Amino acid sequence: MPTTLGSALKNSLLRLMPQGDMKALYPHFEWVNLHSHEVLNAPEQRNHHFYFPVTGVYSVLARGNDGAVIESGLIGREGMVGTSLCLGVTNTPFDFLVQVPGRCIRIPEAPFMERFHASAPMRSLLMRYLLYALVQTAQTALANGTLTVQQRLARWLLMCQDRLDAEEFMITHDFLASTLAVRRPMVTVALQTLEGHRAIRSTRGKLKILDRTLLENIAGSAYGVAESEYLLLLVNPQFEEQVPAGPRARA
Repeated sequence: MPTTLGSALKNSLLRLMPQGDMKALYPHFEWVNLHSHEVLNAPEQRNHHFYFPVTGVYSVLARGNDGAVIESGLIGREGMVGTSLCLGVTNTPFDFLVQVPGRCIRIPEAPFMERFHASAPMRSLLMRYLLYALVQTAQTALANGTLTVQQRLARWLLMCQDRLDAEEFMITHDFLASTLAVRRPMVTVALQTLEGHRAIRSTRGKLKILDRTLLENIAGSAYGVAESEYLLLLVNPQFEEQVPAGPRARA
């Protein structure tokens, strides 16, 4: 399916890419429609592509030897899937799962890595993004280890809204329980608590954010560090007139 440069630039990393690199990569762009719970790449699979989301939300899932699964990161239009290839690693111990369906741009490994090795500015941009991803993972670990389910849920909803620009999205209790690695009744109680504060409205399979500021207050220190780091690392002066459409810095 053909794409336009304008639609491609809805992904912040592509928008921040040096023009010469974008020009070289553009002929290799492929539009891909991704469906809910589709796996982009799994630990046993060799990855051959980079994915740049334009819409949708994708989870990074960590798996234990006993089969336990927990979400360790979220990726949307602010980022990419495939950073391990930049480090020369073709297999990772993570699943990249489509949580909210959407569209992305897929670029084959060979032409992308050719530009990566040839362009110092492109390498700098992607290494900065990788550092941001590490910060997000660290903040997720901190939230999982120290915060209540209610706070973790508030953080997750904020991160999803950052990537979707929507107040309402389809979600189920079972899905949230799996994402947060808690029992379903704990998710139900957390949702009821957020509803009691009038921060959200939860109906069958659907959730609407009513008060974003209140959600930020509930999430507390769990939300904002990684988001601010994204702006610090990736909004560079060369593109100072362009603000990424990814996570928002906390006020």
